[in-house]
Amino acid sequence: MTTAIAPQPSEQASANARRAVALDAFLATFYRLRPVTATFCGVHAHDHELPDFSPEGLLASHRVMGGLRRTLADAGLGVLHSDELQQRDWLSIDGALADAILEVQLAEDDSGHFQRGNPSIAVGEALFSVIALAAADTAPIAPRVEAAIARLRAFPAFLHGAVRSLGEGALPGAWRDRAVRECDGGVLLLADLAGWPVAAGAPVALCRELQAAAAHASAALDWFRSNVAGREASTRYAAGHGLLALLVRRGHWVDVSIERLRHEARAALERETHHLHDALQGEAWAVVSGRLAAHHPDTGRVLEAARTAWRECRELSRGEVEWPPIDLPYREAPDWARRAAPYLYYLPYRSPAPIGEPSVGHYDVLLPPPADAEAEQLFARSWNHAAIRLNHVAHHGGLGHHVQNWHAARSPSRIGRVAAVDGACRIAMFAGGTMAEGWAVYATEIMEGLGSLTPDERIAEHHMRVRLMTRAVVDLELHTGRMSFDDAVRFHGEAYGATPSAALGEVTKCSMFPGTAMMYWLGVREVWRIRTAEEAVRGAAFDARAFHDELLSFGSIPVALAGRLLAATRPAATGHRPPGTATA
Repeated sequence: MTTAIAPQPSEQASANARRAVALDAFLATFYRLRPVTATFCGVHAHDHELPDFSPEGLLASHRVMGGLRRTLADAGLGVLHSDELQQRDWLSIDGALADAILEVQLAEDDSGHFQRGNPSIAVGEALFSVIALAAADTAPIAPRVEAAIARLRAFPAFLHGAVRSLGEGALPGAWRDRAVRECDGGVLLLADLAGWPVAAGAPVALCRELQAAAAHASAALDWFRSNVAGREASTRYAAGHGLLALLVRRGHWVDVSIERLRHEARAALERETHHLHDALQGEAWAVVSGRLAAHHPDTGRVLEAARTAWRECRELSRGEVEWPPIDLPYREAPDWARRAAPYLYYLPYRSPAPIGEPSVGHYDVLLPPPADAEAEQLFARSWNHAAIRLNHVAHHGGLGHHVQNWHAARSPSRIGRVAAVDGACRIAMFAGGTMAEGWAVYATEIMEGLGSLTPDERIAEHHMRVRLMTRAVVDLELHTGRMSFDDAVRFHGEAYGATPSAALGEVTKCSMFPGTAMMYWLGVREVWRIRTAEEAVRGAAFDARAFHDELLSFGSIPVALAGRLLAATRPAATGHRPPGTATA
């Protein structure tokens, strides 16, 4: 880092104006090129639009992003200086983040790994363009239905352009199969979507228009499915060392070589595996997981159990971090989503839109069909008390993502407010991943430290860490060609006992989005490193609540960058260094 020479006040005002214009241009263009993501973020200027995935559209987008990088550089943005970190100059910080985000997006585009190679991305973008509107149930209904009609009518042109960008050759088999399955779910969604505006009280004429547009869109989706299903399967899954290294350096802001990270991840997986074996004390994981699955509420009381666990989590951890003032509703998933959700990237908890009217969000629970005893039993075992407490509350709907999203929406960083908003296939900006997922993993560790977990739940936590480290190893080795797709599937089964179908799903996601599976590990590791450094400097004056609130106040920026911000304003060391508590 270098220290910039301070300009005169008039020069500074002029420079700040240029930088503000450049950052405005970046955000406006980001939302224009990604209208579905914009809807999820609460920006509604493009609600009637779909992105352009045609070859011409992708080329135009590439040129625009390259021009934005030049605009940022001309405005003096892109490189962070030490004084900008010390002063927490958020315009400069956001400018540096914007430049890194653009570099990542351009590299992904050049790789041919995304829109030009993966049909699942186009399916997700199309279907979630209407899900985003239907799910925004605090906004007026008529404008949302009108926007959904426009998007549904745009399906044929959008999907035709996407097919032209995919070319005529083979597709990676797992991506092809996932896209076909998502198309099957999409047909169900579009058939059931007509019930959404009716239930919401939309005008009859709009309900009829939407039904007709959904039928039109369904025919286009069926055409897309046939095109994709007929392709031969390739085994081209690795993104390559160069792209993965750039994602780590510019996306996660971690300046460590891929080879070193790979060795560290392997060593961490070995440590976590030993911890799990020690915790099991000779029992098999299958025995423990069976006990956990058997301890569940009745299906009719799952929502009540989730709400109770949420309130307990909040009361227990109030001293650790500031919570949102309103309860998160755990509710039954809407009727229009019930049949399609199992086929899609339909998350029960999605980050509330941080822009516009504030909303606490909601947690959609996909209850089993009535009078289906087998489905009820499977649901009850998966929504056992441990899964509710650890996954649906601590990690997602409570101390983890929900609390982090609430803080992020209030961040001084305009990028930090939106980077981790859930989009059609992944979060809005790759840079938001380590904070969003790292904090969520850290949240369950906080709950464990507060003594809230049963002995079997602590074992489940160890098992989860082995799973996360397995994913990180696969991310680092699959995309650099050290591990084949099939080897990665087997590795998940050997490392923590994943079923073949679960392992296939994990590796498919990892292969589609390089650098993503490791963000859980990198994020939680960086949080603990920062905390350990703060404890060492502040000694007895260290306050966990103040630390957590300050860390989360930065929003969804890379945790490594948050560490630099804290280090830049950290007081001199007190000489007291408590023992480190960092996980792998």
